Parts: sequence; C-alpha cells; structure tokens
Amino acid sequence: MLGSIRYVARAQRRGTRWAIVGFALFIAVASALSIALIAGSRRSATVVQRFGAAGYHFDVALFPLERAEALSLPGVTNVAIQAYIASAVVDANGVPIDGVDSGPVDFSVPPDPRFRVLRGTPPDGSDPYEIVVNEGFTLRFGKDVGDRVTLRMFALDQNDDLEQAIYVPTGPSYVFTITAVFRHPEEVALNEYFSSRNSDGQKFALLSADFYEQHRDEFLGFGTGFALQLDKGADGVSAATDAAAAIHSGQKVSTVDPIEASLPALSSSVQVETLMLLLIGIGSCVVSTALVVVVVRTQQRNYDRDSSELRALGFTRQQLVGVAVARTLPAALVGTLVGSVAAIGLSGRFPIGIGRQLELSRVFRSTSPSSPRGPWQHLRWSRG
Repeated sequence: MLGSIRYVARAQRRGTRWAIVGFALFIAVASALSIALIAGSRRSATVVQRFGAAGYHFDVALFPLERAEALSLPGVTNVAIQAYIASAVVDANGVPIDGVDSGPVDFSVPPDPRFRVLRGTPPDGSDPYEIVVNEGFTLRFGKDVGDRVTLRMFALDQNDDLEQAIYVPTGPSYVFTITAVFRHPEEVALNEYFSSRNSDGQKFALLSADFYEQHRDEFLGFGTGFALQLDKGADGVSAATDAAAAIHSGQKVSTVDPIEASLPALSSSVQVETLMLLLIGIGSCVVSTALVVVVVRTQQRNYDRDSSELRALGFTRQQLVGVAVARTLPAALVGTLVGSVAAIGLSGRFPIGIGRQLELSRVFRSTSPSSPRGPWQHLRWSRG
C-alpha cells in the first residue's frame, strides 16, 4: 500500500507543481529568518563577555620603568610598553594642523583582536617609521593607507607650554608611512561614527616601539612604564611593586585595561539589541508556523474531492494522512534545508549595531580569533 500512497502523492504534486515550489520557497525564507535571528540573538548575548575576555590582560602597570628593569621584577612573564607621545600633524610648510594622540607599540607582536583593522596591513616591526592610524585621523587629515605623514613632537622645553594649554609643538619632525587604519576599542561605543566623522573626535596614531626607543630623548615625554603580566596574577602585584620601588621611587601604579570600564555600558546597549533580535526571531517563527498551517489546510481543501474518491477506492483515514504527508514533506524538507543554508549565510550579519562592532569572529573567517594576542590594548590616551 506504500506504493499506492507514493503514486497518489506524486500525481497530486504534478497537478500543483508551482504551488509546491512556492510553498518550499516560503518555508526556506521563513526558516532562514527565524533561525538567523534567534541564533544571532544568542551570539549577541555573549558578545560583550567575549570581547572583554579577548584581550591580553596584564596585572599592573608601573612608572617609571625600563624594559630590562620590568623583566627583572619577580614573577613577570610578559611586558608591554606604556607611554604617551604628544604630537601634531604638520602641513608641507611645517605648520601644525591638529594634535594627535600617539603611543608606542611593539608591532612584532600580533595585535589584540579588539583592535579592528579596517584596511591595510599592520607593520611587522621591521621599519620603525611605519605607523597605524584610526579613521578619525584619516578623515581629519585626508591621509590613508600608503600615504606619508609628518608628525612634529613637542620640544624638551615645552612642558610649561602644555601646562598653559599652548598646543603648538616646536620639537623635531618625523615622516611616517601609514600601513593600516584601525578602530580603537574605546571607539566602539560611539555612534556611527562620532570619532571618525567629527573633526573634534580623537585622532590616534600607533608608532613603533623601536622608533620610540631610538628617539625618545629628542622630544618631550611623560615617562615610560610597562604593563606587567605576572605568573601569580593579582597575588603577585605586591611583590612586583615592592621590587620596583627599590629601583625607582615614586612610581605610579595603575590599572592596565581601561576598556573593561566601558563594558557595563556596552552590555546595557547590547542587551537591547539582543532582546530585539530574539523577539523578532520568535515572532517570525510563530507567524511563519501559523501561515504554514493555513497554507497546508488550504491545500488540503483542494484535495477533498480526491480524498472522497480515494475513500471510495478503499483508502483508510491513515492512508489519506500518509498521502497528505508524502505530498508536502519533500517541499518542507527542501525548504528547511535551503533555509538552514541561508541562515548560515546570514549569520555574518549578526549581531547588529554596537554588538556587531564588538563581534570578533565572522562565519568562514580566514583568520582565527584565537591567534596569539599582543598588548595593543594597553596604550594610554592621556598624559602620564
């Protein structure tokens, strides 16, 4: 009797071929949206936590300190330079255009994944005059990947000028080549995109640590320190700071990852996005399910005449149900399969909004987010 059920179902499908195709397409679209939205809400729910955990976390920062001194402290397993360079971009005539927040980084170490490279390639550390800038820098100064830019530093005797809010550097100038444009983690919370579309937003430039070491005695500086990663974590901070105090008096101890301070605010914003995705996904699932039921029942009415004839031929109630299932099941399976594939393709669109800026991984991404991380996130964008 199974053969009879398949034969009747096949004959009915031939008579309503395009209706079946439309039914399959509807299921594909509905399932793609529902699966993508609900899965996207789940990714969104954990994005802030994953973003915060992605950085290479240090335990304490000490000032002033040299690299060799930092490495000599008890329990130190890794260090990252901490320094601030006051500078300004100058035009072809050497006239300052606007100030830039700068800091040295070790480009030979892979960057923290929270620093999103928007275009270009970060330096490999071989050329001390290669730099990375943010979008606020490129929009303010009209410079982008491959361009050369001149930065003038403040002179060694200009500390009084800065204290009097005189921001006109008179120190040496250096010519750098931009190799990449990046998004600083602290820019993520800004609307699209205050820091880059408003000239009053911050302009960041990451300079090579080698350049800083070679030239730091030529311009005004504010002290060099190092962020320390300790084998005992927070339990080793006291021993490290005591040892540092024996080397230099008056060192400054500070927290290292200011990005974490912004996570609660980011979490509140992302929770709204997560709830919205979940509600839309559930709503889409409920509505599409109801529509499928309506479509199936409407189709069944079209076959009521066939059902009467089949009953006259001896088909039982169970066999008629089998015909209905065999008639719609292939379309449902094809639609669900296509919808699932489409949902995977759409997954790269989620999370949305701020959550999307925080998301560190993308489906089928060529680079792994679990690759080794470096200390780029420990730069300071304020004096001292």
